Amino acid sequence: MRIGISGEVRDRYLDSVVPTLCKYDIYRRLRDVTDIQRWHNYDHAGDAWSLTVALPALVVSGHIERAINLLWKLTNYLETGWTNTECIHFAVRELDRRCRVGLIDFQLAQRFRYAVIGVLDAFRGEWFSRLRDLELVQAVVVLLSPWPSYTDYFRRDLVKSLVRNYGLSPEFWYLLHEQHPQLNDNELMRAGKYWDGLKQTFDSSRPVIQNLESLVEPIRYFRQMGNPEATIFLREVVVNALFILNDKLTSAGRMLISMLLEDPAEGVRLATFPLAKENQLQHEFPEMKERLIQTLRELSPRPGSMFYEAQRTAARLARTVTDALDQDDDSSLQRALDALQNHALNLNDWQNGFLGADLLGYCCECRLGKDMQVENLLLFLEKIINKAIEETKVDYFLPPPVQSALMRLVRWPEEKPLLRLFLANIKATVSAKFGNKHDDIFNTPTKLESSMPATGYPSDTLVVIYSCRKYLDTRIEAIRATWVQDLKARSIPYLIL
Repeated sequence: MRIGISGEVRDRYLDSVVPTLCKYDIYRRLRDVTDIQRWHNYDHAGDAWSLTVALPALVVSGHIERAINLLWKLTNYLETGWTNTECIHFAVRELDRRCRVGLIDFQLAQRFRYAVIGVLDAFRGEWFSRLRDLELVQAVVVLLSPWPSYTDYFRRDLVKSLVRNYGLSPEFWYLLHEQHPQLNDNELMRAGKYWDGLKQTFDSSRPVIQNLESLVEPIRYFRQMGNPEATIFLREVVVNALFILNDKLTSAGRMLISMLLEDPAEGVRLATFPLAKENQLQHEFPEMKERLIQTLRELSPRPGSMFYEAQRTAARLARTVTDALDQDDDSSLQRALDALQNHALNLNDWQNGFLGADLLGYCCECRLGKDMQVENLLLFLEKIINKAIEETKVDYFLPPPVQSALMRLVRWPEEKPLLRLFLANIKATVSAKFGNKHDDIFNTPTKLESSMPATGYPSDTLVVIYSCRKYLDTRIEAIRATWVQDLKARSIPYLIL
């Protein structure tokens, strides 16, 4: 083999042909035109392309220890550059050839193969990685060639890796049956049986919903073995059958959905999946509700917040007040109000958004409705509101919880002299600093009739249509004339923002 170029161009050309020569198993012919030791030092590189190009040179030269170190190093660089899977495949074949003629120590070869397993696992099952490249699939099938000589523990680890990374790969099972039809391993045979069952089910012309029972065990097995594709299979099966399972949840459907919900993010997918009817899964899986809230927070830019926890505690305490009111239990109501008030007193600063003001306003409202004493509570509330007024910039509005607290109390009749005096003092203080900007707060509200009186699904969903002003007369008008009419027909409230 002759190359009619020289210098850096020649070097770059030789680099570029390494993967192709490895693919066709003619890499050793490079020794006719260059010293392959030139690639040995590529093992110091920090990218996947250089490292994988160096691998065949090290193995052919017999530097297996360096090749092992390179493979483990590669596990940290799989996302930095292109991984030449042809080079890995060739290296595995070359190692196998050298082992058969006694050129490599058994223990050293086993460590090399463990390093290859490490590379496979380092892909972490990423869908768009090179894990499922045919060259890598062929490489792992070559790993099975010396099966009789392997130790029990290496067989176990190798099979687990194969099932974990390729148990749901059609190419793997095809090559395995073609090249190792007599290979006998209980775990691999079990995985093959489950794979055949899945393939037969998906190849069937029957609807998936009619085959759910036959999918439960195979999918559960591959999930237990850590195969990430099992979740993809499971998700597709559940979503395909969801329209029917939403009306009639079968035992197999329940098991499949329960498996899927082991990943909280999948619960968000199911909860938001568009269905023709109300999503019944939250009723069938009540534990989803709390997990959904927590998952949405974890997926948000602010997964943790003291303010959020304070709100949750306040909501729980407010619910006990509501329950006591519904039961007309004055003793329980008094205890619930005391607990809520004590909590509210700690939430009156900017960090907590002055949430305590609204909670205390709610407590006042409840006490007024039961003719309980509110004098001390109004004193606390006045102090908190005055603090908010003092700390709010003159060109800003008062914190919403403060405004809400005042609007709660404005609704009460004029014959409450203490309350009337309280509101008059607060209004005077507000007007002195902000002018008439907050006057609407102190006006007795009129009752607003909802244009959409329906409750529950789908009227409990608010559709927000976001637009800039320049499109109000064009795109928004088109939306109003088309699918907004569908919203109205279904009593779904909407808002153009």
